[in-house]
Amino acid sequence: MFDLPIPAQTVLARTIPAAPAVAPLHSKRMAPRAGISLLEVLISIFVLAVGLLSIASLLPVGSFQMQKALIEERKGIVALNGFREFRTRDFSDPRFWTRVDFGSKLLVPVVDPTSGQIGRDPSTGQPLLQLPVAIDPLMIALASQPTPPSGLTLAAVRTFPHNGGNNQIPGLEMQRLGLVTPTSQGGILAMSYPLAETIFMSRDDAVYEKDPNDPDLPPVGKIEFGANNVPLRRQVEGSFTWLVTLAPVHLFSRNPLLQTQVNVSLVVFHKRNFTGGLFNPERDNAPRERMLGVDSKTPGGPSDLSGFGLGGGQLTIHGTEAQTALRPGDWVTVGGTSVLNQADVPKDLRWYRVSQVEPFQASAGFTGQPGRTITLAGPDWNTAAFPYVAVSVYEGVVGVYEKTMHLEGASLWAN
Repeated sequence: MFDLPIPAQTVLARTIPAAPAVAPLHSKRMAPRAGISLLEVLISIFVLAVGLLSIASLLPVGSFQMQKALIEERKGIVALNGFREFRTRDFSDPRFWTRVDFGSKLLVPVVDPTSGQIGRDPSTGQPLLQLPVAIDPLMIALASQPTPPSGLTLAAVRTFPHNGGNNQIPGLEMQRLGLVTPTSQGGILAMSYPLAETIFMSRDDAVYEKDPNDPDLPPVGKIEFGANNVPLRRQVEGSFTWLVTLAPVHLFSRNPLLQTQVNVSLVVFHKRNFTGGLFNPERDNAPRERMLGVDSKTPGGPSDLSGFGLGGGQLTIHGTEAQTALRPGDWVTVGGTSVLNQADVPKDLRWYRVSQVEPFQASAGFTGQPGRTITLAGPDWNTAAFPYVAVSVYEGVVGVYEKTMHLEGASLWAN
């Protein structure tokens, strides 16, 4: 047999497969890569800056709130300790009170050592002291020093508020009292300023300092040194001080037991200015303690108390813009009497907290004098018994705490 020849095309088709079609390398295109434009960068920086500024603005607010919380905490502790000092040291006993004599302008005891009663004016026979009063040994002791601060004299601070710069409404002021301390010989001595500072100034805010030679060491308490470099006591900031006001509870009672019952208001100050003088240059030289008149419907007539009474209320006070400058949260006193310029009539004094302050007006109230309207919150006011009132402002007051107590001993005003 003969083999038939195989066609060449058939042989090639079986032995050599067809090559696949491959695209040339230069024909592929790279996918575009995603990026950030300059405009997007600027927008991101702006958003980040706004966020950082917002966080930075919270820092002073947080610091202020921390300081406010510290004051709220500390004033309660100072008041509690103050009431204990007032009781344990017999400061409620008038035999330890001193007043500034109107004639000699010197400190004299409130209680006559011969009769054991309140001293009386020889010409009128009226008591030389009448409630309400303020017991402020720090101010009295500071004014009694040989070289007191400028303007701080016993004659100026004998009333509360002080009478510097025609700062009084006759008949509505009250006396500022000091204290005496017993001596080892059985006598009494006016309380000195260092002793008053120890009792009426909180000493819990100690001053700390770091070692300048080794700043890595923790701060240590700063010590006060006396003569011959003798260490005396630790140094404190003394930011919190206190005083007491006393007002009668039963104003019209003739019962000796009821006459000794008083409202004791312990007033806490924060950074009270003792050495800067009686006037504040930052407030147009307004007195640091100032009495402001209340609007009346008729000149010289009773005060307009139509919006004041139960739980406080609204009053229109007169004075310059600096004198009437108040903020919500400030504390003021409302003092009242039934008749002006008369010493033998009952008076009252209560503390109130400012809850709202209206803008200053060049013509306010019925009389049209400069002033503003304020809203006060506090105890009820007897508008019928005390129609003549005045509002007194005291810079630095952060809290007022009240208790009802009995004065030591029987009634000092008994005949």
